[in-house]
Amino acid sequence: MWRLRALVVHIFLLVSIMTTYFSSTLLTGLVPQKTLREMGFEPPADRLVVFLTDGLRADSFLGKNGSRVPDLRELYRTEGRIAISRSLSPTQTATGHIAIFGGLRADIISVLVNFHYTPVHYDTVFNRSRTAIGWIHEMVDNVFKDLPHGGAPLRFTLGHKKDLQFDAWVFKEVEEFLARSDNVREVLSLKGVVFFVYLADMDAWSHRYTPLSPEFENKLLHTQKGIITTYKLFEKTFNDSRTAYLLTSDHGMADSGMHGCSSRYELETPLLMWGAGVKRKVGPDAGFPTSKTVPEVKQIQLAPLMSALIGLPPPMNNIAMMPAGYLNVSTEYEAMAFHLNALQILDQAEIVISRNKRTLFYKWLPSFKELNVHQIAAYKANFKTFVSQGRNQEAMEESQKIIKLAQKCLKYYNGYYQTPLLVATTISYLVWIYCLLLQLTRIATENKRKGFATLSTVLLSALGIIQLVLLVLQKVPFVASVCLLLPTCLLIMAQAERSAKGDLVKAPLMNIISTVVPAGLVILVYFEYKHMAELYGLSVFLHNHRLFRKPSLKFFLWLSLVCIISGFLFLAQHPHYGIDPELLSFHVVQMGMIMALVRPLILQHMIGFRVWVINAVTLAAGAYGLKKYVSKEVVPDYVKATSWFFLVYAFLSIRYHDASNKNAVKRLQLITMNMITLHALLCKRWGSWATQFLTTELFFGLQQYNDSKRTVEADDSFGDRKPLQHLKQSYKYGFAIALYFYVTFALAGNWIGSFFFWPNTARLFYGDYTILIPGYLVLLKIVLPSLIVISNLYAVVPFVRHNIRSTFICLLLINNVMGLYFCHFVRNKGKYDDVRDSLDKLLITHVVNLLLLGCSRVAECFLCDTEMGREPPKVEKHVRFTSADDESHI
Repeated sequence: MWRLRALVVHIFLLVSIMTTYFSSTLLTGLVPQKTLREMGFEPPADRLVVFLTDGLRADSFLGKNGSRVPDLRELYRTEGRIAISRSLSPTQTATGHIAIFGGLRADIISVLVNFHYTPVHYDTVFNRSRTAIGWIHEMVDNVFKDLPHGGAPLRFTLGHKKDLQFDAWVFKEVEEFLARSDNVREVLSLKGVVFFVYLADMDAWSHRYTPLSPEFENKLLHTQKGIITTYKLFEKTFNDSRTAYLLTSDHGMADSGMHGCSSRYELETPLLMWGAGVKRKVGPDAGFPTSKTVPEVKQIQLAPLMSALIGLPPPMNNIAMMPAGYLNVSTEYEAMAFHLNALQILDQAEIVISRNKRTLFYKWLPSFKELNVHQIAAYKANFKTFVSQGRNQEAMEESQKIIKLAQKCLKYYNGYYQTPLLVATTISYLVWIYCLLLQLTRIATENKRKGFATLSTVLLSALGIIQLVLLVLQKVPFVASVCLLLPTCLLIMAQAERSAKGDLVKAPLMNIISTVVPAGLVILVYFEYKHMAELYGLSVFLHNHRLFRKPSLKFFLWLSLVCIISGFLFLAQHPHYGIDPELLSFHVVQMGMIMALVRPLILQHMIGFRVWVINAVTLAAGAYGLKKYVSKEVVPDYVKATSWFFLVYAFLSIRYHDASNKNAVKRLQLITMNMITLHALLCKRWGSWATQFLTTELFFGLQQYNDSKRTVEADDSFGDRKPLQHLKQSYKYGFAIALYFYVTFALAGNWIGSFFFWPNTARLFYGDYTILIPGYLVLLKIVLPSLIVISNLYAVVPFVRHNIRSTFICLLLINNVMGLYFCHFVRNKGKYDDVRDSLDKLLITHVVNLLLLGCSRVAECFLCDTEMGREPPKVEKHVRFTSADDESHI
């Protein structure tokens, strides 16, 4: 029951942090504005063609006086205008497309899916146009495919597996579309059509060759020539001077050929507009601009600008103001376009203002004072007056002012609850830590708890009910209300956990030191400075310091294993010192599989012959399947079936293959072999080797530690219940479990500066790269070493077996201190690497509690019916294979 309670609390803590930093800011219930045609204004263009060159930075376009894009430079001499479009950070494909066509930043919740798409609905220029035709990559399709279209689906043709030659395929598809007369007749009969020509080669060639390479420049030359050819084809097909053209990019590119951060080259993208409705500010003799002389617009401003070109209202979720001076239209038309832009943003502002005004305490709580519903109504009246009097310039300026106020208003209310939620989350952590300390003291002193029938819990419950009523009357969102109530609920739980007599918290200073110091060490050496090898080596040497007094052969074997594991850790956290990772894949994994079979023989484990054969057959099938996978062949179905069979067998066979075997060490040997075999099937590179070395080191260390203790010492015995000694032992083994988790986590190759999700972990189980099944198998690979570690402690250390709860309370205390620290350094915007790094640290320090609680329960189920006792001396030098019936007599 204590595990379930801890599990639920940590889930609520994680939800509280996610609500604080990653609540969606997109508003629902919005209604699109009227089109300019509906308002009596004829737009300058009937259709818009958008050329989006993925990954093309402004410097590649503008540099060398435009010599890299000679055909586009020639076009600019006669028509159009050039600017720099400043993209948003993180500079990713999805965030760029959302900004260009939606006029907004990718929603905060996109961080949780690596910015690959936005999990909530939003509006785009495509949805407003009602006729959107495009040729795109499947990666871009993920950004738009699940959006509501209102009965006018996006007509996008997807290109599959056209890497490095995608642009040629797109140009050919456009040519074929325009060659069909029925397509041309349909487009000519429609208004507000958007063509989306997505060109992926610039991004692919930048990644492969970098944007400074001759190969990239040669590819850019071909792509810009294809753009000009396609433009001329559009003009020939729709020969009515009613087509506008726009060329831009979703993000730039660093010199290294990477993007995602906030450098100038990654943020600055080119913007070239020409055709119907585009206002040109320079004469025909003007030279090609440079990055220092060209004007700049924000990427999110392109959505309202494109909408105005073809007479559409801005997307409903747009938060950007259209840039002035880019439309070759009358002042009245431009003023009306700005008015539509203002009405669309004011609709969002009215929703958040009205939502705040409907609350119970709005008069006493902070609010945005610079804009209210009366000012919005006054703006609408003033605009009509200005237009009726022909004062269009003043009307346009009035729209621009109100848009800026509405933007500030939306920004203010988007983070309205973040501060109280962060305070509530911090208090929840502190109260939960206090609750764990109360439980630990009560267990160490063998006292009963006071329970819920006390005056303090009754008063706190009444306070919680009052708080709940106030939150309902204040109309706080449901999830936010739960998070704000969490501190009170945890405080009620803590009050019930108080000891019926004695101290509330035994040895508070020792508890603080034993919790904060280990947590601080892991934060410093694991997450910040990458010195986990030193912390691991120092910790195991201190724990087993008695072994240095009387070194034996086993001692030197153990010492060698510690050094090998420390070397593995050093290479894992400093990959630039190691061997090329490509050399550490196929053959090393297969050797790890062989070692999984040989290891029990060398250690003379009593493994049943049937068990050994099943493991051997599974590993042989896995090695063959791995060879097929590396050769880019299909993994046979019988290999996948064998892997799934063993996944089930590995767990069920622990308790049921020989129910009469009650020896804990023999059961542990079976657990270790099955779990190592399963782990080897999931491993990439040398993870299986490292896990086997670590498991052997731990078992040797624990055995020798127990053997080295004097009989008069009882610091690990079940009978010793002195509170301080109990606390010390609990913290020691709690920290050991945490330490070994982070060691195995690093050795498995999951953390090398940030968390990597390897979908090929599931290569022997599942053929398709989906998220669900590979995700579960990745989690399984992460927890298997920890399951072996906890099983070792449970089987070999009497104190852990009889005090598993207090051991895990100390583990939770250490991890919660780390979680509390990282929850104050979460970043939900900015550089991609910074955002991912802060989120990875947060998730790892929180999910570890859930995983280890589950491992402890599984290990207890495996070993609860066994008896601890010293293994009888081995007579034979080699492993003895037995049948299941024979093992019951051993």
